[in-house]
Amino acid sequence: MLEKTKDASPDSSRLTLRVGELERAIARASSANSANDCLSYLVRTFEQAPGFICMLAGPAHVFVMANAAYRRIVGQRNIIGLPVREALPDIDGQGFYERLDEAYRSGTPVVGRAVAAEFAHAGDEGCEKRLLDFVNQPIFDENGQISGIFVEGYDVTERETAIASLRRSIAFNRSIIESCNDCTMVLDLEGRIIYRNDVCRRVVEEHDSPILTEAPWANMWGGSGAAATALAAARAGQTARFQAVSVIGGSQRWWDVQLSLIVGADHEPDKILSVARDVTAIKQAEEELRSFAGRLENEVEHLTREWELAWKHSRDLQSVVNDDGIIVAANDAWTSILGWPVGEVVGRSHRSFVHPDHPSEIASRLVCGRPHEAMCLHKDGSPRWISWLNAAGQGVTYGSGRDITAEKEQAEALRLAEQSLRQAQRMEAVGQLTGGLAHDFNNLLTGLLGNLEILRARLARGELEDLNRYLLAAEGAGRRAGSLTQRLLAFSRGQQPERRPIDVNWLIEDLREILRITLGTSIKLAVTSEVALWSVNTDRGQLENAMLNLSINGRDAMPNGGELHIRTANRIVDDRTARERDVPPGAYVSICVSDTGLGMDEQTIKRAFEPFFTTKPLGAGTGLGLSMVFGFARQSGGHVEIRSQIARGTTICIYLPRHSGSLDEVDKRAVATPQVHQSGKAVLVVEDEPIIRGLITEKLADLGYRVAAADDGIAGLAAVENGASIDLLITDVGLPNGLDGRQFADKARARRPGLKILFITGFADSDATSDLSLETGMDVLRKPFTVAAFATKVAEMMR
Repeated sequence: MLEKTKDASPDSSRLTLRVGELERAIARASSANSANDCLSYLVRTFEQAPGFICMLAGPAHVFVMANAAYRRIVGQRNIIGLPVREALPDIDGQGFYERLDEAYRSGTPVVGRAVAAEFAHAGDEGCEKRLLDFVNQPIFDENGQISGIFVEGYDVTERETAIASLRRSIAFNRSIIESCNDCTMVLDLEGRIIYRNDVCRRVVEEHDSPILTEAPWANMWGGSGAAATALAAARAGQTARFQAVSVIGGSQRWWDVQLSLIVGADHEPDKILSVARDVTAIKQAEEELRSFAGRLENEVEHLTREWELAWKHSRDLQSVVNDDGIIVAANDAWTSILGWPVGEVVGRSHRSFVHPDHPSEIASRLVCGRPHEAMCLHKDGSPRWISWLNAAGQGVTYGSGRDITAEKEQAEALRLAEQSLRQAQRMEAVGQLTGGLAHDFNNLLTGLLGNLEILRARLARGELEDLNRYLLAAEGAGRRAGSLTQRLLAFSRGQQPERRPIDVNWLIEDLREILRITLGTSIKLAVTSEVALWSVNTDRGQLENAMLNLSINGRDAMPNGGELHIRTANRIVDDRTARERDVPPGAYVSICVSDTGLGMDEQTIKRAFEPFFTTKPLGAGTGLGLSMVFGFARQSGGHVEIRSQIARGTTICIYLPRHSGSLDEVDKRAVATPQVHQSGKAVLVVEDEPIIRGLITEKLADLGYRVAAADDGIAGLAAVENGASIDLLITDVGLPNGLDGRQFADKARARRPGLKILFITGFADSDATSDLSLETGMDVLRKPFTVAAFATKVAEMMR
């Protein structure tokens, strides 16, 4: 702040007085001939002055004197004898030169208050900024002319910094109070309002202003005793709080008011802080909540009465069961549905109302969250089917049960009707199959017997060359007969495949000769194999049957001859193709059989996999071939695809999932396991068919086994009981005379624990196998089987 005046200010008067005293003191010193002593005294006084002082001479303001305080401010420079502009060039542009010039020109003091000054000290990188109070006082000589400037002042940097900090703190505190959403006031100790924030000003209308500016603070709250009590507590240094109603702002409002004491710098009570929060909305919400709670209580009471009536008179069973399984509440439906009076239901375990024929694991628990069915006990002892839906509560289970006995009886009647219909359809299918089966078996028997007759004739004549051809043909006819039986049984009873790793290329190579004979001389057989074909995990016999079926179908589609081409390949089925074919995506082995025959139209392709569907004349085929191929592929986790064009031929591809096991596990060839002679091993054979019994015993004897035989289970059991050594028991499943193969095996094991048992059966279905309930040391071999397969199985079990 810069102030110029011709009138002597207090500071300028003080400086003028000091200059006058200095002049008079110098005069006295001169007249008293003690100038040196006096001058020395004055110099010391000048040097030790607390404020900064300097004397400047002439219009150039040449430094004549400067005390220690002045030198500290300007950085201890050598300024004596130099004009101010030369001595202090760093203050150029800050207005100090101009103030000195103004004082010298006008002859009046020039005063500065808290003027900012920046000094560049030697060796410092920056400037030092200070705040100065000072006066430039003109000095007059004996002729009344201005001879120089007397400068006196004080460094007020710390004072001004403290004042600025205090102002910021006050502004900050005021901004906090003003930004607060509460009505904040400051009171004196008598309870009069001396400050209010903007919130108070906003809520108070103009005509209410006297309430806040003239009347005591307690009047705002209706002069309530709570306000006076709180004010007294605040004066005593306690924090007080109360709620009151006020009409400030022209409307009734609820306020939550808190008072606390403000202590001054002397630690004595100074003022009182009042913070009032508008809680009108909260009070209104509380009132609405109380009103809603009352309405809700009435509604709950009403709904409870309605629920109790609905629960009591429900047509379904209703119950409440505690954690101990005891029924603690039941409705009248227990009487109308199950015949039990409610008094006989409550207090009893829920398990006592479960019918004895119902599974015990269901009866022992309460299933929650999903419907479940239970057979419940009527009081007359009869069963009733109940569909229960339970919900868990705190320490109890709520149950609701619907009587579904009539629905169950209808479903059972429908099941029996469907079973009768399927039986009728099966009988009709048997009638349809008669011609085709007779035709196929007659052909097979003709081929089998004819080849054996030729073989016997040639042996009788001593012609031993090329006999293997007739043996292979007879073997092929036998295989096809067994295949037809297996296909028929698998279709009618759902045969479960015996899966094992297989190298498809080797299997096809083994079948090549049989396929060539089956196709005849008019049809060329070609095979294209993937070199590094993946293995598959499936039933070898069923895969062979599938290949035979497809080859026979291809042959029949080429009455005038043609070519049958078998191709194998590795295939990756992507997600889109997998969805279309209803199989998982991934790696598959494809086996495609193509012919150059008549082909099929779209309608025939759609029905090709239907059981008993055939385009051949009556008696020329069973219609089971392609349906069994399709069933085999689906059982193996794969699928079948047909592509065909009229007069262009048909391609049928079987896709089987890739086997991920090691190649060492793969059954590559249908070669017989080396038949090692087992001298000393004893085998008991129980078979009612003489031909099969003789075949088995002869083969076992050839292999070096000691063999005993029986024609039924009773005779076999006698052989077991005679104490002779038995290492393996081979028994047919379907034995006569009241003791079947499984029963005989159980009795034999009861007498000889751990006895190894091989079942042989003509049934190919999974039910027959599962009924055997194979235990450790037991296995099964299905008929028809080759002698080599039989020998391999026996060797495996003997190991």
